[in-house]
Amino acid sequence: MEIKHLQTFLVACDTLNFTITAEKLQYAQSSVTAQIKNLENELNLQLFERLGRKLILTHSGERLRQYATKIVHLEEEARNALTTDHDSGTLLSVHKKANVPTVCQIYYGTSN
Repeated sequence: MEIKHLQTFLVACDTLNFTITAEKLQYAQSSVTAQIKNLENELNLQLFERLGRKLILTHSGERLRQYATKIVHLEEEARNALTTDHDSGTLLSVHKKANVPTVCQIYYGTSN
């Protein structure tokens, strides 16, 4: 399962219309349809009943919606944590003849 497919699925759950989902996500409608079909094939489940252009979420779709919401939120939480918790991002370039312990002491402001 791809996060992108789950995100598309969640928007489709809200709109109950693949065309509107495509517009909201700025995808081609065929891309939305293909992503949902990929999820359905992967899970071997029907996620939506299709009635013309209208969609109805199936019981399996409703169950996946609960998990997809958690997965997408967890992915966003992890991404935010990893982008805000990293160090300053300063890179240290060391010449191969440099004394690495001395350079580290200077860089980190420590001494023995």
